[in-house]
Amino acid sequence: MEKHISEYYQIIEKAISTLGVDPVKTRRQAGQWSLAKGKNSVLLFVTPQKEDSSKYYFQVSAPILNTPKEDQSGSFERLLSLNSQLIGAAFVEFRGGIYISAIRNTKHISTREALLMINRIGSYSSFYNKHKEKDILDWPRYNPA
Repeated sequence: MEKHISEYYQIIEKAISTLGVDPVKTRRQAGQWSLAKGKNSVLLFVTPQKEDSSKYYFQVSAPILNTPKEDQSGSFERLLSLNSQLIGAAFVEFRGGIYISAIRNTKHISTREALLMINRIGSYSSFYNKHKEKDILDWPRYNPA
């Protein structure tokens, strides 16, 4: 049986605490948190599935830049190419912005797994935010070095 949504909130807030951050201070509303480190922000969401509102998703997303107005097809093709080397994450376009995002079903999620997702998206965000002033077509492949 699926846990109650509040139990997933506790798991996510424990992961946030593991980072040395007070989850209450990062909570935007029930099921939504916003973390920041320097110029990077990472957004966390626990939301009901559309198909079955008794089941939930955990999503971690980081805004990178506004959706390009020029050469969208070339930009999106480059982002798709960059997606191929990301692990457990992808570039997505949502409401006029480009994000790096990871999403999974909450079933069997642990604090450790939530923390890994947060750290992964934070790391990708940090890397690509350093390159966002460049044309997307010139963005390098992810290199954590």
